[in-house]
Amino acid sequence: MKKNLLYLLLLLLTACKKDDVIEDGQAPVVLLTTPSNNQTFAAGESINITADITDNQKITEVHLEIINNTTGAFITHEHFVPDAPSYKLTRSFAAQANSAYKIRVVAEDASSNSAKAEVSVISN
Repeated sequence: MKKNLLYLLLLLLTACKKDDVIEDGQAPVVLLTTPSNNQTFAAGESINITADITDNQKITEVHLEIINNTTGAFITHEHFVPDAPSYKLTRSFAAQANSAYKIRVVAEDASSNSAKAEVSVISN
């Protein structure tokens, strides 16, 4: 009797389906609004970064990378955890003389879908 009960319990457990798991094949959307690609800044000028990030469910992580292409050095690599369907990123940094920068924003959702946007800017 116990053996039959165990088989019945195993059968019921394997037949159960989780209804709260939603398949998500849609990547987040990253709109890098400022700065614009190939924009030029004066040395010492503030480079303002703004990005609007959205997802059909929720954004689990946002990465901001700023790379000095002239030297190869990372200016910053920051992580943010919005845990919401939308996020507005705002950051800034000072331009160094005669430098080129790559600014990249990467967003990930709970289903490991990701999207990125990047621009290159220069300073004189």
